[in-house]
Amino acid sequence: AELAAAYDAALATAGDPALIKRLGHRAADLAAGRLAQPDAAERLWGLVLDRADAADRASLDGLRRLWRPAGEHAALAERLDAACAVPGLPDGRRLPLLLEAGEAWAEAGRTADAIARFEAVVAEIPDHPRALSRLETLRERAGDRAGLLEVLARRAPQAPKDVELRVRAAHLATELDRVEDAIDWWQAALDLGADERTALAAMEPLCARAERWRQLAEVCERRRSLARDEQAIVRLDRRLGELYATQLGRPADALAAWASVLRRRPD
Repeated sequence: AELAAAYDAALATAGDPALIKRLGHRAADLAAGRLAQPDAAERLWGLVLDRADAADRASLDGLRRLWRPAGEHAALAERLDAACAVPGLPDGRRLPLLLEAGEAWAEAGRTADAIARFEAVVAEIPDHPRALSRLETLRERAGDRAGLLEVLARRAPQAPKDVELRVRAAHLATELDRVEDAIDWWQAALDLGADERTALAAMEPLCARAERWRQLAEVCERRRSLARDEQAIVRLDRRLGELYATQLGRPADALAAWASVLRRRPD
């Protein structure tokens, strides 16, 4: 206790950052260890961070050990934010601290703050896998469909064979009424082997809205080749006949499509 008091007295008058760090570390280690005074240790680590170095490794480590088990995630996040703001902090230290701050804000239930930290990482490293993965989770949690679609677009190059990602993006783009984007996402999913019936059924009305007549004809032709239901075949033949005749300048194909309709529905 006397040694702790001596450290406190020395810290009260110390002005040199290096001295503050040295004395603060010793006093905090004594309080956290032999004296079993976590509140005093917390105060001393905070003193080092406030008066000597906001990014001091030992003090941040000490506060992590105290605050994480106690669920003090917001307090830890604030300290990590302060560390990230230290001028001249190397990227090798700053970016991991930003990621950690994002996780801490997420644990604290501060989704917007967590998103901001992960976005800051992506602003510097656009294809950062962990930051993008966390952004995907957090934007979905926040109900931010437009933001989630942007994250999926960033992630797509990292997952060139991920069909589910592209199907998910296609659904989001459709919900957001981004018709052209939705078509492109469905096409990308289809090219990777997505369920043909599902993808083509989604693409047909989208291509019509976008007036992509050639692509609409291709979609209808593929749907026609898959169709087994007589009613569906007739509907698709009729649509193809109209497309060939009015939009694509293919009269012979139009006649063939209408002839198919008449064979099935002579009345």
